[in-house]
Amino acid sequence: MGPWIEAEREQDRKQSESYREGICAFAEWCDYYGVSLAAGGHIVAGYLLELGADGAPLPVLIRVAAAVDFLYRRTRRFLEREPIDAALALMAAQMSVDRTLN
Repeated sequence: MGPWIEAEREQDRKQSESYREGICAFAEWCDYYGVSLAAGGHIVAGYLLELGADGAPLPVLIRVAAAVDFLYRRTRRFLEREPIDAALALMAAQMSVDRTLN
C-alpha cells in the first residue's frame, strides 16, 4: 500500500479513538429508547437537545455531533445535518450570556 493510504488509515484510527466515548454514549441512548443508530438527523438532534437540557456545555454538544457524523460517514450512511445544526444553534442561543430572558 502507498504511504498516503497508510496515513489515511492512521488518521481514521485516531479519529475513531477520539470519538469512541461520544459514539458509545449515543449508541447506549439509542438502545435505551429503542431506536436504530441509523435513525437519522432528527434522532441525533433529539439526543443533542437532551444532553443540553441535562447540562452538557456547547463544546461537548459540538464534539458529540462530530462523533456521530464520523460514525455515519464511516459506515457510509447519509446523515441529514439540518436538524443537528438547528439543535446546536438553539442550544448556543439558550446558553448565550447575552440571552434575553422573557
